[in-house]
Amino acid sequence: MTEEIKETPQLDQQSQPKVEEPTITKDEPSEPSESRDESPILATDFEDLNNLPDTKPELMSKSQWKKLQRKKKFQETKKEYTKIRKEKKKQNNAARREEIKSYIERNEKIPDHLIKKRPRKPTEQTKIDTKIIIDCSFDHLMNDKEKISLSSQITRAYSANRFSPNTVDLQVSSFGGWLKKRFEVDMKSSAYQNWTHMKFNEDPFAIDDKETTIYLSADSDETLEELKPNHTYIIGGIVDKGRYKYLCRDKAQKLGLKCQKLPIDQYINLFGRQVLTTTHVVELMLEWFNTGKDWKAAFEKILPSRKLLGDKEDEGEDEDEVSEVASVEGVEDEPKEELKKDVEEESKEEKEEAK
Repeated sequence: MTEEIKETPQLDQQSQPKVEEPTITKDEPSEPSESRDESPILATDFEDLNNLPDTKPELMSKSQWKKLQRKKKFQETKKEYTKIRKEKKKQNNAARREEIKSYIERNEKIPDHLIKKRPRKPTEQTKIDTKIIIDCSFDHLMNDKEKISLSSQITRAYSANRFSPNTVDLQVSSFGGWLKKRFEVDMKSSAYQNWTHMKFNEDPFAIDDKETTIYLSADSDETLEELKPNHTYIIGGIVDKGRYKYLCRDKAQKLGLKCQKLPIDQYINLFGRQVLTTTHVVELMLEWFNTGKDWKAAFEKILPSRKLLGDKEDEGEDEDEVSEVASVEGVEDEPKEELKKDVEEESKEEKEEAK
């Protein structure tokens, strides 16, 4: 009997937690579990900076709140900053015009630093039956600074195609979200809707033929030896500073597309991953046509000389003495007569703006 009495309380103690545990979990309030599911508030969630709250939202981190305050301060001072910058530009242009006048009056050669080099559109342009698409579907992977950089690269790629003796069918796909808003608001003066040498599509790029569609990636093992007619070449429109390795290669594999890289390692001396900007890739492909399908000449024309592999006999030369190569085709020095006209036109424009 004594043994049975001792065993029964032990069984009761063991059984009590089993009965009470589920009741405790059921009686617990559901508020904490709901709060865990709430996503944090980011600085990018506020489109209208004029209606910011006075205090930091509960679900926003301190770093995001500080970032938001900096953006608001920049917006408030942007107009004043732009005004100061325009005034400074006017003063510099006025000083430049006066200096040019003095050289013209003395019939002396005008120094190179005073001559504005403007891209000249070739008198004859050949339309190449090759398509280049800038894939801008990586908007969500970049911060604001990187997106601004990408928008600038797109404009330079357009300029390169516009002034190239050989032009291609240049397109931008997945053009929407932040990038589209920047072109329509901050870069409104660009009037991208009227561009004739670049098309903008909000939809992802269409794959007409997988055999003739190639996605370019620096991480590919296969090298692009030549650009073929009736082929489409896709460039990943992303500025990531090396954060997303294999991004374009993986997308190509997912879509079942061929993936190739430019022959970078043959002509460029780069440390680490051999990655070029979107602008450089477009310019190099255009220059390949312009130089008679010569990759070496294209690299030497487009990229800064300090990045190119030198010949063995030139290894002893000082790299600092080598000047960078201009990346725009058709740039010419302005003659004195045109400079004189430009000076007069600039002064007239400034007088009209002052009125």
